[in-house]
Amino acid sequence: MVSEPRLKIINLLRHAKKNVSEIVNELNMDQTSVSHDLARLKRCGFVKCISEGKYRYYILNEETIRPLMSLIDKHMNAYCVHILREENEPLERQAKNLSVLKVPKIIKNIK
Repeated sequence: MVSEPRLKIINLLRHAKKNVSEIVNELNMDQTSVSHDLARLKRCGFVKCISEGKYRYYILNEETIRPLMSLIDKHMNAYCVHILREENEPLERQAKNLSVLKVPKIIKNIK
């Protein structure tokens, strides 16, 4: 069930309802793949399809998925903030951290 494209679609639908064309354009995916992924997400209850005039829009399942996503956000904010900080630290600090590698030993073995 889990795939990167489907996760991207779920994340996109967190912010607003979208039709297939909007999802295709925003995620730079082909229409066949998006339609296939949406059908699978719909069968599994992750998304619902609503009709407005001649358009069909996809939304997250408000009863289950939106609360689950909110819980994931809370968890990330409580436990993963330090990881995000590390990923966003300046390149100079990352370069400094690399200096702990035993590069001289590797070079010595090459000679």
